[in-house]
Amino acid sequence: MKATFALGSNQWLEQVFASPPARNPMRRSRATQRYVAAGPDGQSHVAEGGNTAIAVSLLCTMQRAGLVRRWKLEPFSLTRAEHGIEAVPDALFELHDHRVFVLENKAARFLTDAKEDKARHVERVINGAGLTYLFWTDAWPLTPTVWRQVKETRRCGAANIGNEQLLAVAAAVMDEVLDLKALRVRGLYRPIVLASVWLGLTHLTLFSPITEETLVSSNPLARGFDLVLHAPVAAQRWWTCQPSS
Repeated sequence: MKATFALGSNQWLEQVFASPPARNPMRRSRATQRYVAAGPDGQSHVAEGGNTAIAVSLLCTMQRAGLVRRWKLEPFSLTRAEHGIEAVPDALFELHDHRVFVLENKAARFLTDAKEDKARHVERVINGAGLTYLFWTDAWPLTPTVWRQVKETRRCGAANIGNEQLLAVAAAVMDEVLDLKALRVRGLYRPIVLASVWLGLTHLTLFSPITEETLVSSNPLARGFDLVLHAPVAAQRWWTCQPSS
């Protein structure tokens, strides 16, 4: 019989990462809600919902950039007997500083009071265990801008671009921050630069539109990933009222 460790403990975390997913999305009834997302290990992962598929791609590129240590889909279950509620979060990820985040992805337009009430309950359980609960929707941070940037960088990263070109981008920004226009003048065009970003060789923010003036850096912090590590359920109404980007 598998040992039971306290939610949020180091033993629990290692057990979660070593165990099969708590739920298999392929067994769910809504086939149109399933998306195949490529993981950093080269394997295909089935994500339930487009927002989760984009979140997986975001976690992949952040892992390659050295900002995320590891992640897992459908990581664990909460039960009514132990936690007062039944739930299976969409993802779990850990940073290199050992902060651990439990992630739920939702489509903002399909949110109801009942779904938000459940999310608040799960949030109390997760945060009470010393973890951080994140509630991501397409209102924030998985905005249309993020969808476009993540999909474009992923597509460029899968293109047949030679290592010499990718390394040339990294070398160009090693000692100075350059914008896309300056890199283009050097013969390093947008697809090459975005491929280097996808692979974690260079860095730019995926949370703002990519233009000729977008800065490319050797510093992973330029990605602005910390912006999305504070996303409580209570803020969802405010984000939903913001203009779409």
